[in-house]
Amino acid sequence: MQGFTIVGTPDYMAPEIIENSGYDGAVDYWSLGVMLYEMFAGTTPFCQASLEHTFRDILSHATTLERPTDASMAIPDGAWSLITELIARRAARLRSPDDVQAHPWMEPLGPWEALRDVQPPFVPTIDHETDTSNFDPVYSAGPNEMSQNDIAALAAQGKAISRVIGFTYRRFETVK
Repeated sequence: MQGFTIVGTPDYMAPEIIENSGYDGAVDYWSLGVMLYEMFAGTTPFCQASLEHTFRDILSHATTLERPTDASMAIPDGAWSLITELIARRAARLRSPDDVQAHPWMEPLGPWEALRDVQPPFVPTIDHETDTSNFDPVYSAGPNEMSQNDIAALAAQGKAISRVIGFTYRRFETVK
């Protein structure tokens, strides 16, 4: 089954969504590649100052996807291989969890069934459910839209509240 609705965060959209040419679950693997790139580089691979330029770069990904040269954003060879197999034209893109799990860069993780037993290298300490102290201030600086009293009042009324009120990504200096 194919979808034709244009949905998603622009930087993570696969070309077939932008082209409105119909898409399937393979678009999720494109987005996974974008997320992996962002985890290493600190920005998405096609981030531009305007939506038009972002879409242009996504549609031209074969020539615009570049491995960062800055040492602080280094992407290991194996990870770069996986990223380029995810951020690829539809016919060449990895298309299933098995494809991703079978990639050589994933091998050190061991059996996927045992992932929940792996001890993470860092476990954040939080004081309360809206604690943002583990976020770099550059990302969370700005006015808080709700006070702790506001949150408590909403909770007392049984109203659903977001776990992190008013949080948004604010590192705009990484935009090309």
